[in-house]
Amino acid sequence: MNEITDRMKKYLFFLSAVSMAMFTACSSGDDLAAAPELTQAEKDAAIIAEAISPSDVQIRLGMGSQSSSNEVTRAPLESESDGLFTTPTGQYLGIFCLAQQNQTTTGALPVGSVATNAIDWSSTDADTKFFLMAQNQAAKVVKVGPGGTLGNVTLGNNVYASEVQFMNGALDDTQIYYYPYGNWYNYYFYGYYPRQTTGINYASGKITVDFAINGTQDIIHGTAKPAADYLATGFNAKYLRTLQKLEDGIHDGKNVLADLPNLAMDHKLTQVRFWVKTTSSNYTTYGYGTGQNDKKFKITSLKLTQVPTNWTLTVADKSATNNTEGQLLPQSTLGLANITPKVMALLASDNKTADPDHTSDDEALVDPIDIPLTNAQLVGYAMIPTTEMMALDGVTIPERTDKTVPYFDFTISYTDANNNASTFEFKNQKIELPTQANVTGLQANHVYNVIIDVPVPEEIDMTATLEQWATVTVTETSPQNINISVD
Repeated sequence: MNEITDRMKKYLFFLSAVSMAMFTACSSGDDLAAAPELTQAEKDAAIIAEAISPSDVQIRLGMGSQSSSNEVTRAPLESESDGLFTTPTGQYLGIFCLAQQNQTTTGALPVGSVATNAIDWSSTDADTKFFLMAQNQAAKVVKVGPGGTLGNVTLGNNVYASEVQFMNGALDDTQIYYYPYGNWYNYYFYGYYPRQTTGINYASGKITVDFAINGTQDIIHGTAKPAADYLATGFNAKYLRTLQKLEDGIHDGKNVLADLPNLAMDHKLTQVRFWVKTTSSNYTTYGYGTGQNDKKFKITSLKLTQVPTNWTLTVADKSATNNTEGQLLPQSTLGLANITPKVMALLASDNKTADPDHTSDDEALVDPIDIPLTNAQLVGYAMIPTTEMMALDGVTIPERTDKTVPYFDFTISYTDANNNASTFEFKNQKIELPTQANVTGLQANHVYNVIIDVPVPEEIDMTATLEQWATVTVTETSPQNINISVD
């Protein structure tokens, strides 16, 4: 391929000097192969030069809907009811467009291409077309509304889409890519978030990305594959042209939204949201609900303990056996850390519902939080491994009888009528795993509300009784009257 690349410009220039009639006749690999003016080496180089040159078919990805919703999302990534979402400013997907198989399944392979089993995703030579665009291509997701365009697709009334827009190398502008002119291979698209710039691991048939989670990352993953059975092997320029709308038997060069690769993504971690309340009948009696005597009842710290942090996401895997695509697997150096909940606000409208559109990476308990009666107060959120991930071989947590159950510690504080502060720490609290049919534990792509019902401190109050003296009158006949006669 490198030799062919070196000669490409020479033969493209040669072709441009051929008469217009000749150029028109030689607009396909078959016609070029038959051109009498060219030597066999020139024919091969010209065919390859044409095959790997960009076609007029843009590479576009998107997620479509029929919704007129105008919700705005923030990190951790939230989607609307129709699956539309946007990426936060400065945060990107990592995209891979990877060859799956040679389009020629019988007979001689096209000049310059290789057999399906020889496709190597770890190749660094872009002219092989084992991958399109750049490997780990940066992309942002933006919402496009009615009348907007995704390449040659125009959105109709009340139609919205989340378009995947590819970024240039400097990440300061978008960039358009094209499928290659020659139909050598079929392609799948793979995407993950948040995009990493280190820890990308390439093998001939597998690509993985390393993560070190800290409770804030929303790791997502997805693939785009054609749905139609006869085109199920992947995307290419021919695929998009085949689906372009026909009017009076003529291609109008237009596709519809459903034709574009749809990167169907899902969350790979579980999200827990911690809430705190008390249902103690003594909350009001002791004066915590009214502020009587300046009493305070607060939660001052909370942390998930010994959470495994080092994981590897399989972005793409074409293995027929033991395929781990889309899975997070533990690294050999697991790493265990305490994770504190991060800030997530409440909806201002009711002050009782979590608002995931307003979050930050700040720790939620920099200041103590009042523990209310009955209606729970949101402490914060954390993104953690699922129960299934924790049950994998290679996950070991010292002195933990059940490694799949998350544990947490928290501290409460309270003050008495004289403003004397006291604290009490709760250690090794288990999050009881939910049980339902065919489901075990904390699932990926699910939010769990962990509601901590904290009993109020029981004040030390005492009563006292004193037994009465047993007395008799002095005139009674009683052993308690002791008569002494003095001689």
